[in-house]
Amino acid sequence: MQTESVRKYLRLRGLNNPAGGVYPVAARAIRERAKRYFHGRLLEIGCGNKTKQLLVGDCVEEYVGLDHVDCIHDRGKIDIFASAYATTVPDASFDCVLSTAVMEHLEEPAAALREALRVLKPGGVALYTAPMFWHLHEAPRDFYRYTSFGLKH
Repeated sequence: MQTESVRKYLRLRGLNNPAGGVYPVAARAIRERAKRYFHGRLLEIGCGNKTKQLLVGDCVEEYVGLDHVDCIHDRGKIDIFASAYATTVPDASFDCVLSTAVMEHLEEPAAALREALRVLKPGGVALYTAPMFWHLHEAPRDFYRYTSFGLKH
C-alpha cells in the first residue's frame, strides 16, 4: 500500500524511467524506516533536487540537503555545498543522515561513511541505499555496485 508521501515522490519519476520497478519498492522501504527511526535534524548527503524530502520531510523537524559543487542536478535546493568526505558541518550536529544512490559515485565510500558518523549525534541513525544492478550513470563518476555482503563489510 502506498502512502501519499510515496505517491508524490513516485510522480516525479515518470512511467518511462528504466528503474520504474525499483523506485516504488525503495520509496516504501525508505518511508517505512524514516517513520520508525528519523527525528530532529536530518542531513541528506547527495541530495540533488531534494526529492526525498517528499518521502521523509514530515518525519523530521529540519531537513538539510548537501551536495557537491559540481552536482549535475538543480542546485537551487541544495543547502550546503560540500563533499561527502568533508561536509563542513560541526561534529554531532544531526540526529539522522540519509544518502540514497550516492555510494556508487564515491571513490572512497569508507571515508564518506566516517564523515557521516562524525556529524551524527550519539545514537543517531543513518539510512543508505546503493544499487546492485544499475546502468552506467553520471559518468565518469560511477565507480561501484554493491551486494548486501559488500554493504555489510
